[in-house]
Amino acid sequence: MTARGLFLLYFVYLVLEGALRKWLLPAFSNALFLVKDVIVLALVFVLGFRSWRPHAPRPPAWSRGEALLLAFWPLLFGGFALGGEEPLTTLLGLRYYLVMVPLAVALPLVVEDLGDLNRMAWRYLLMSLPVLTLGLIQFASPQDAFINRYAWRNAMTEDVALFFSDRVRITGTFSYISPFAAYLQALFPVALALFAFGAHGSRRLFLGLLAALFLLEVAMTGSRATFLICLLTGGGFLLFILPQALRARGRGLSLAVGFVLASTFLYQQQDVFLLLKERNEIAEDAEGRVKGVLYSPFRTLEEMPFSGEGIGSTFQGVRELSSRTERVVFAEVVHDRIGVETGFLGLVFVLLFKGVFLFRTTGLLWRMGQGPARAWAFASLAVQVSSLWSIPVYNSVAATFFFGAIGVYGLLRRLEKQGVLRGSGWAPAS
Repeated sequence: MTARGLFLLYFVYLVLEGALRKWLLPAFSNALFLVKDVIVLALVFVLGFRSWRPHAPRPPAWSRGEALLLAFWPLLFGGFALGGEEPLTTLLGLRYYLVMVPLAVALPLVVEDLGDLNRMAWRYLLMSLPVLTLGLIQFASPQDAFINRYAWRNAMTEDVALFFSDRVRITGTFSYISPFAAYLQALFPVALALFAFGAHGSRRLFLGLLAALFLLEVAMTGSRATFLICLLTGGGFLLFILPQALRARGRGLSLAVGFVLASTFLYQQQDVFLLLKERNEIAEDAEGRVKGVLYSPFRTLEEMPFSGEGIGSTFQGVRELSSRTERVVFAEVVHDRIGVETGFLGLVFVLLFKGVFLFRTTGLLWRMGQGPARAWAFASLAVQVSSLWSIPVYNSVAATFFFGAIGVYGLLRRLEKQGVLRGSGWAPAS
């Protein structure tokens, strides 16, 4: 299989994995979880083999500093793993740190131009329709319905998370709520990017409604942080992308109609948003969570060992895999998980890594005066900034899209160097 085929297979399997683990082959849940790793290893092998073969020269996607950051990531965390006290726990934790990184390097190599990216994104969004339909069915189904079970076999009916009205917080085809929320959060700006510049006519109307459906189902997951991030993403889109798209010839009417249809659809679903509002009011922890996120790097450095607790130490299954009696206790919102495990050096490197790519992507966004390149730079930035300070390595779905967003930045940089952004970017999805 080609590198492009393996890359696409990974993203397809990402959506199907939870369904296989929850419903079809639950006895093989652990093995199915590792299939992604096998696909990435095959992708790395194929790309490494291809690098030794002659091919048409392309400008590099990365600056020297960016390339060093990408190369130093596996070296640094691999070095942390060498000092781990529990080999099996450390190895399993290291897997979370390393598996998704090659996706950032692969994307600029397997995607030709923005027209190609538009087409791939369009097909991936079409693939989301059955997932979204399932989410709607889950929301209307009782707590003990078969489709509302989680991926772990020992989960009981009462373990299913609910709104206070006894409505189920949906998971789609994913193993649990947080991966599905990450999936919806990442595809929301992708749908907006194609809505603005990647489609025409009725397809644009469809994409507007699809973006609205992503936002609605984020609310159905009950994830307050994800919903807030999507609202901020939508606000940024209205400020920086939509006005330019409305001024483009032949686009204004369909964009306006699509926006009105999406807004009307969301207005009619007020009951769902009221459930999320009720959940937030009853929890009474919104202010504390916001402060926890804002100050998490400082709290982590202040309260955790300088050298960290060790890679894998916060993993849920640590008791079954090592001599530890329990995993390291940490506050999910208040503490940065990488900082807890790797200490000062690991946390500073993650902040540097994230800061550099956020800064470079923001610069790219401002350089792209108009058109699809600007919309895709915005989508990449929205996904990168979604977890604020951290990089969510222990959420495989969120990490996949984070490093995928880095890859989109790399593709845009390569095309910018080639001087072909405008020529290749206007091709609609098909």
